[in-house]
Amino acid sequence: MERLVEIDYVFADVVPLCHEELRKHFEPLILATQALPEVHVLASLTLRIVRLARATSLLCKDGLTEESRMPMRSATESIINLLYIMYVGPKAEGISYSDLARRFNAYGDIEYWKMLDARPKRARDAFKKHKGMSDAEFDTFLAEKKRLSEEAKSLFRCTPKRWHSLNLVSMARKVRDDAPDFVNHDMADTAFSTFVSANSATHGGALSLRSEYKAHGNAPLELVFDDNHIYADVVANEAIWAWKTVAQYYGKAEVVKKCLNKHMKAAMKQRYENAPPAID
Repeated sequence: MERLVEIDYVFADVVPLCHEELRKHFEPLILATQALPEVHVLASLTLRIVRLARATSLLCKDGLTEESRMPMRSATESIINLLYIMYVGPKAEGISYSDLARRFNAYGDIEYWKMLDARPKRARDAFKKHKGMSDAEFDTFLAEKKRLSEEAKSLFRCTPKRWHSLNLVSMARKVRDDAPDFVNHDMADTAFSTFVSANSATHGGALSLRSEYKAHGNAPLELVFDDNHIYADVVANEAIWAWKTVAQYYGKAEVVKKCLNKHMKAAMKQRYENAPPAID
């Protein structure tokens, strides 16, 4: 008997299950190699993308498709950075992924110094109150953070605004055009071509809100809900790409493949059993 099997959110639903299973397998490997700069990047970006996949799915299922583009944007930037560091960048620049990971990590020192330098009095008061620092200790701390920031600029060629001289759009194009084989190119096109466009959820300017206001017609304050799985499944795929990157790094690609196939098969079996019969 033919059934109308719903496939929406299938990737979004299996990612949390896969994550918990894969975490048990890979966490000991990550802990054993965490001194390597690329391992810090692999672990932190993979975890971030998985969390953002869950957030995107929750928003989409609640009908907040427009708002789901906020976590989608962050997840897409994260997977672009990860794939560039581990695959695209080494080929394009002729340097190792370790060197790119060091540069990526070093940019954190620039961002940290910018945060401190923007509000020095507030930062001083906060560290004195919450960390128990004296003024002299904070001055020493501040000088060290400034030194690390300058070092990141000079040694790792970080720019003041980004960890790499390529802007995000240019890096996205390079990753899309030279992505590893496991990246679904249709999903990549959807993610990489839309994540930078402003909408009412990611940008509060007049232009981004104009069309939305007009679309509401005589109900300008109506809450409109649109349950759309596309963004949820796109970010879920980005989480899968992140896990495949981790797996390839440790020579364990089959572990992720088997885990994903197992949970996808179980999810589709359950959906088939719950699906209504097709109507001729």
